[in-house]
Amino acid sequence: MSDSSSEPSFFAGNRGTSPEISVQQAQQMIADGAAFVDVRETWEFDRAHATGAVNIPLGTLPQHAQDFAGSSAVVVICASGNRSRFGANIIRSAGTPAYSVIGGTEDWMELGGPMTFSE
Repeated sequence: MSDSSSEPSFFAGNRGTSPEISVQQAQQMIADGAAFVDVRETWEFDRAHATGAVNIPLGTLPQHAQDFAGSSAVVVICASGNRSRFGANIIRSAGTPAYSVIGGTEDWMELGGPMTFSE
């Protein structure tokens, strides 16, 4: 396990567990109006991403967490589910329900979720 003192400051206070949801639950929540955020780096997002997701890299998410104040919920995705747990905690700490997608875009794609690929 890494030493928390070496982690970027935006992880501070966001190490707790955030609710995790399956790809199927995520798709239902998105269909029901939840916001959908991909917290991977822009270059990762640009190569391929779950269709409909908005890219806000994890390092910039603390500055955008209040942007979701009017949302009923936020579905957060990354490559495998690690960064999205941190991202969901950041959004939750700002007062909006947020959920991390188990398995990230890897599982999303494997289970047939719609993807957008770069040309």
